Amino acid sequence: MVDEKALIHKQENILFVCSTILSVISVIILFVTIIGIPILFGLAAATLMSHAVSMAFIRMNGIQLSEKQFADLYQRVVTLSGKFGISQIPEVYIVESGGILNAFASRIFGLFGRNIVVLYSDIVELIESEHEDELEFVIAHELAHVKRNHMVKRFLTFLAMWVPFLGEAYSRACEFTADRMASAYTEKPEKAVRALTVLATGKYLFPRVNKDEYLNQYNDKKGFFITFTELLSTHPAIPRRIFEIESYAGKTSVAIKRKPKLSVMIIVAATLLATALVIWSTYTIIKDTISFTGELFTAGELTELMDAVINDDQTEMVRLLEEGTDPNEQEQEYGSTALIVAADNDLLEAAQILLENGADPNLSDFYGNTPLMGAVFMENKEMVHILLEAGADPTITNEDGMSPISQAQDFGYDELVELMGKGK
Repeated sequence: MVDEKALIHKQENILFVCSTILSVISVIILFVTIIGIPILFGLAAATLMSHAVSMAFIRMNGIQLSEKQFADLYQRVVTLSGKFGISQIPEVYIVESGGILNAFASRIFGLFGRNIVVLYSDIVELIESEHEDELEFVIAHELAHVKRNHMVKRFLTFLAMWVPFLGEAYSRACEFTADRMASAYTEKPEKAVRALTVLATGKYLFPRVNKDEYLNQYNDKKGFFITFTELLSTHPAIPRRIFEIESYAGKTSVAIKRKPKLSVMIIVAATLLATALVIWSTYTIIKDTISFTGELFTAGELTELMDAVINDDQTEMVRLLEEGTDPNEQEQEYGSTALIVAADNDLLEAAQILLENGADPNLSDFYGNTPLMGAVFMENKEMVHILLEAGADPTITNEDGMSPISQAQDFGYDELVELMGKGK
C-alpha cells in the first residue's frame, strides 16, 4: 500500500498556501481599484480562451488513445489510473513533436473541464526500442499531476506566479512530488531514472549514459548563474530529480552535495518582500479609495438651489429664493453658481428666475468661467440675449485667457459674436 502523503514533497503544500494567500490578496487589490476589475477579467478571459484554443487544436489533430487506438498503451493508462485512484480516465493524446521529448498534463477549460494528458510522439517512440517501462514512468508522472490536482491549483495561484522565485519554486515542488508518485506506483525506480536520462540525452543515447558521472557533473557546477538559473526554472535540474528518486527508493549511489539552504532563503525573502509590497499596496489603494470616495460626497456638493435648477423644478426654486436663499451661493469644489448651472444646461426659464431674483451674471467660478461662457458653449442665442440684458460682460476672461466673445469667434458662432458685439 503506497503512502501518498509520504510522497508529497515537503515544500509543495507550504508553497501552495503562500501562493494562494498572495493570489487572494492580489485579487482584492484589483477589485478595490476601478481599473483593476476589467484587467482581472480581461486577463482571465484571454488566458482561458488561449488555453481552450490550444486544447481544441490538440483534440482535433492529436491521436487519442483508446481500446482501438494504441490499445496496449491505453491499457497501461487505465491500469495506472486505477493504481492512482483516478476514477475518470483522462483523455490521452499523442501529438507530433518535431524531435522534442516531453509530455504534459492539463485541464480543458481550467477549473471546469476534464483532465487531458499529452504525449509528444518522440517520447512515445520509446516503445519501438523496447523501453515501455520508461514511457510508463512518463505517463505515471503526468497522472500524478492529475491525482494531485496540480492544474487546478496552478489556475488558483496564477497571480502569485508573477512573484519572483515563488511560482517557480511551487512548480518544482510539484514536479518532485509527481516524480516520487510515478516511481512508487510503477514500482521501478531504476526505470524512472532512465526515463529522466532520456530527457537529457534523447531516446537513443540514454542507455550509454554513466549516471554516477552525470550526478557528479552536477555537483561540480557551481556559481551565481547556476543557482540563479535553478531558482528561475519551473522544473528541477534532471540530476536533482534523479537523486530525489534514488533517495526515496534508498538506492543512492552519488549524493547531491549542493544544499538548498540558499535557495530556500532566497525564496522566503522574495515571498516576504512580495507579501509586504502587496499588503502595503492594498493599504495604500484602500486608503486612497476611501479618501477619494469621501471627497466625492463632501466636496463639490450642489446646493439646494442648484439641485432645483438641475431638476428644472421652478416651484422649488421660487420657494427657496422667497425664503432667503442666496442666488449667488457657490459650491465649494469648483465655485459654480446656480446661474452657471442653468446656462450650462440650457435651462432658460430657470436662468430668468435667478436673474429676476438678483443672480449676478458676471460672477465666475474658481476658474474664471461665467454664465455667458456656458451659454456660448451651448450656442444658446436666447440665453446669451437675456444674460446680456442683465448686464453680462462678454469681455471677461477666464484663467485660459478666453472671453465669451473670443470663444464664439473660435467656434464660428457669427450670430453670437454679432450679438455680443452690440451688447458691449
